[in-house]
Amino acid sequence: MEYDNDNTNSNHDLMGEDSLVKENSRLSPKEAFHKFDTDGSGTIEEDEFFRLLECVGIPADCEYQERMFKKFAKPGSNCIDYDGFRKAWVLLGNPKQELIDRGIKEIPKFATRRQFVSILEQVLDD
Repeated sequence: MEYDNDNTNSNHDLMGEDSLVKENSRLSPKEAFHKFDTDGSGTIEEDEFFRLLECVGIPADCEYQERMFKKFAKPGSNCIDYDGFRKAWVLLGNPKQELIDRGIKEIPKFATRRQFVSILEQVLDD
């Protein structure tokens, strides 16, 4: 699947291929944010966030999805901005696998999840 930076992908395009999880791990958080911000509002609404969780393979029931959405949403709003999305990207994923998928060669053989998250945060775009 080719990725571009417009918001014309349908929901089917976001979830339609099994290979999306692997390819999605190669997108920068900014590119992925634009993919899941399907209405172009500059924020991720609840339904867009739920599609994100499904798309990247995070098994979640409705209660978990709602808790995660509230955790990363802007205080007092019903949406997630890019900063909240980036935090979710780093914290909900598999940081070690993300580093491997991005071709980072200098990752420690033995490290804590927190250390992998720290390295990943340094690698990702801002």
